[in-house]
Amino acid sequence: MTKKTNWWGISSIVGGTVWIVSWIVIALRPEAESGGYREVDDVHIWIMTGMAFILVGCLGMHWFGRRSKSLAEHLLGVPLLAGASLMAIGRWMQHQGWDPQPTVAIGWILLFLGLFSYGVNEIVKRTAPLSIGAAYLITACSLIVMNDQDWRAWLAVPFGAAWLLLGTVALRTSRSDNFD
Repeated sequence: MTKKTNWWGISSIVGGTVWIVSWIVIALRPEAESGGYREVDDVHIWIMTGMAFILVGCLGMHWFGRRSKSLAEHLLGVPLLAGASLMAIGRWMQHQGWDPQPTVAIGWILLFLGLFSYGVNEIVKRTAPLSIGAAYLITACSLIVMNDQDWRAWLAVPFGAAWLLLGTVALRTSRSDNFD
């Protein structure tokens, strides 16, 4: 196991855990009244923190995840990294009291496209364990329909769980494996 794998794996695990806890806290709150919003302002800092750790893990996964990548595989990382960055920036804007739209919405769509593309690529090319590709696809599908205002806040949890899985695989994968 290399130090590169250690830092991005650990970052992915921390980010996934913070993300899961943040969204469980949100999901357990009373739903928004008709026409209103669920109070989540106090959780924004934790969502941003989780996303920052996930972003570091994402960067590590993209740049150090496998030894050889084609140009197309490098380009798959662009929407994933841009989406995660825009979502974090949008939540920071919301925490500052500014309107986070369209930053969060664009980031959300780019993150979905990046996760979905990575998932399909991992499954088709078999460059990682099948569970990794499946985690990307499940995460993409749950994240695109999640909403912090009602029961769909629970759909954010698989995103954090996927990063926990990715970080765990990174820490357990040896230097001889293709995913290293």
